[in-house]
Amino acid sequence: MPVIVNIFALIEDASLTDRVIEIATQAGWTTGYAGSREKAPEIPPAVDLCIDLCIIDEAADGADAEQMIAQMQERGLTVVCLGETTGPAGITTISLLNSNAAIIDAITTELNVNRFQRQFFTQTDAEPITKLPHHPELLQKMDAHRGQAMGLLVVQVDHAQHLYNNLDPVSKTDVLGSLADHLQLCLPHSAEMAIFDAACFPIWIPDSTPVQIERLAHRLNDQARHPVAFRGGQLHFTVSVGYAFDAALYDLNLLWEDAWANKESARKQGGDRVAASQHIQQMESRIPNAMSRDEFSLVLQPQFSI
Repeated sequence: MPVIVNIFALIEDASLTDRVIEIATQAGWTTGYAGSREKAPEIPPAVDLCIDLCIIDEAADGADAEQMIAQMQERGLTVVCLGETTGPAGITTISLLNSNAAIIDAITTELNVNRFQRQFFTQTDAEPITKLPHHPELLQKMDAHRGQAMGLLVVQVDHAQHLYNNLDPVSKTDVLGSLADHLQLCLPHSAEMAIFDAACFPIWIPDSTPVQIERLAHRLNDQARHPVAFRGGQLHFTVSVGYAFDAALYDLNLLWEDAWANKESARKQGGDRVAASQHIQQMESRIPNAMSRDEFSLVLQPQFSI
C-alpha cells in the first residue's frame, strides 16, 4: 500500500468532514485540509505540494471545484467521491453506507490502481518498475551498429495472463520486477535487455556468433523453469524464445521481424521452447559436423588495390 503523505478533502457537508477525519485517523493517514471549497485556496502551498489523495463529496460541484479537481488529476493525484449518487465523470464514488474499514480498503484500491497506471503508461526512457529501456530505445541503439555481427532474442512469458489476471495492481508490478530480474541473472555482460510489454523482453548481443545466441536462448529457457521466490512462495513460469542473427547487420527491421516470428513460432507450438530461422539452425549444425570430419578449411582470397 502506498504511503499517504497528505489528504485534501473538499467537503461541503460538515458532518461528513468529521467522518473523513475519523477515517484518515483510523487508516494512519494525515489530513492536510478538510472543508469547503470556499476556504480551499487558503491552503498553504507547502501543504498542497505533498497531497496524495483528494476526497470530495457530492456537493463539491461547480466550475471552481471541477477546475481544482482537474488540476489535481493532471498532477497524478487520486481523486475519489464519497456519496450515494454518481460523482463527477471519471471519478470513483464510494458509498457512505460502507464501514470505515471498507471505505479505507476502497480508497487504497484506487490509490494502487492510479499508481499502477502511472507506472505502466507514462512514457519515459526507462520502464519505471524494471528500470529497463523500452524496446524502441534498444532498437535505436542497435541501429547504430550497422555492419557488425548482431544477435537478437525475443523472450515471451508463456500464458502471462494467468500470472497477472488475479493480482492487484501492486502485486502485478512486483511480479513484473521479479520476472525481469530472474531472466537477467543468466545474461552475459555484453547483453542488453529491454521491455516490450509486461510479458515480453527483447535482448541484444553485439559482436556475437550464431552459436552464442543459440546457447543463450536455451539458457534463458532453462532459467525460466527455475521457480522464482515471491512473497514467501514461488512463481512458476516458462518462456518462448525466438532468436535471429545477422553476420553484418544490414536491415534492423528484418532482424526484428525474424526474431519476433521465431518467438511466435515457439509460442504457437505450446511454449517452453526455443525457435530460430531454419538457415541459422542448419549453419549451427553443419559447421561443427564439417570440422569433426576435417572438411572445414580456411581459404585466403588475395586482394589488390588498384
